[in-house]
Amino acid sequence: SQTNNAFGQTQQAFAFILNNFSSIGQGYLSITEWRAVVDRLYALEVSLRHHHEAAAAPRIVYERGDDAGLAIEHLSLTLPDGRKLLDALDLRVAPGERLLLNGPTGSGKSTLVRAIAGIWPFGEGRVTRPAGRMLFVPQRPYLANGRLIESIGFPYAEALDPALVAAVLQRVGLGHLVDRLDSEQAWDRELSLGEQQRIGFARCVLLRPDVVILDEATSSLDEAYEASMYQILLEELPEATIISVGHRSTIIRYHTRRLHLAGDGGWRVEMLTAGEPAK
Repeated sequence: SQTNNAFGQTQQAFAFILNNFSSIGQGYLSITEWRAVVDRLYALEVSLRHHHEAAAAPRIVYERGDDAGLAIEHLSLTLPDGRKLLDALDLRVAPGERLLLNGPTGSGKSTLVRAIAGIWPFGEGRVTRPAGRMLFVPQRPYLANGRLIESIGFPYAEALDPALVAAVLQRVGLGHLVDRLDSEQAWDRELSLGEQQRIGFARCVLLRPDVVILDEATSSLDEAYEASMYQILLEELPEATIISVGHRSTIIRYHTRRLHLAGDGGWRVEMLTAGEPAK
């Protein structure tokens, strides 16, 4: 974090000054060494100033809602260097709604879903998150080392019925892994990215979250598999709130609204009709 970085820089600068203090007092430092001390003092001043600014900077305020909806109020997001990605977004995603998030590369789509998930600190505004379980499915789903069944069900593997896990794997086209559920491997290296992404959808079906956030979760799947994964999701979780980040026009049909990020902080919200082509 910014605070940790500033604190680390402060420690380094202060340690350097302490280590050289006796030499300064005895007049033993060369001009080069004097310059180094001055530079360290300046670094100390800058680090302290940045620490103060980081502590005083606006923050994103998170609250817990009463249902499976999501409310975003006056949310602005920036990069760590201060460049604005999103300016004053106001949006309400109702329970059961399916929102598609798109825009040009670098417009802040993944940053927005990370902010919703609470893992992006650079910005200000208010996010009221769902009362129920929320599952974040990134482009490369997390797969722990160890038994496959534990990795698929992370972090609730102990509560899963192995027969149900096997059935869901068959449904997402991973039937060849059923006999390996108890095998221990580094699964993030053992499986292709396409297989890992299908495990991400299997995890959704097994854990049954109230809100699913899909961040480029079908990028390594062909259109047929992509369509199959979304269809399974809608059939198994018909009341879930779904937020998708994606570029392909083929996923538009599975959503009811679209939030388009312009890339300069601007944004717009559009209603979608089933089967609508890309704009």
